[in-house]
Amino acid sequence: MVLDILCTAVSWFVYTCAFLFLVNALTFLIPFLLHTYVFTAQDLKKKYNGAKWAVVTGGSSGIGRAITEKLASQGINVVIVALADDLLGKFKDTISAQYPDLEFRTVGVDMSKPTAVQEIIDATGVPNHHCSSRCHSF
Repeated sequence: MVLDILCTAVSWFVYTCAFLFLVNALTFLIPFLLHTYVFTAQDLKKKYNGAKWAVVTGGSSGIGRAITEKLASQGINVVIVALADDLLGKFKDTISAQYPDLEFRTVGVDMSKPTAVQEIIDATGVPNHHCSSRCHSF
């Protein structure tokens, strides 16, 4: 009688541990498989009809920097727009060295100003119809 109760308790413990292990493994495995086989990286050049240029606001740090690096990795020239500070210049030097075949232009501008978009156009000389944009601003 005691042996039956002990065997039942051990069985429940083993089943519970196996179930928890399976759930833990699936929480890793399912996102990994989805990311690898379903949600593959987008070809941004193709998505935006062979875009040669992109404008990224907030492009010297954080998410804007990551977007700039992704665009560059896919062969798209980037206008990096951010506040005029040392970070903008340092990032331009870094990414230009990393992708020497691409062109990077920097525009130090405060995007909260109403004239910011015109300042970007004036500073870069890139016509609007040749530019796809990915924007990141606060």
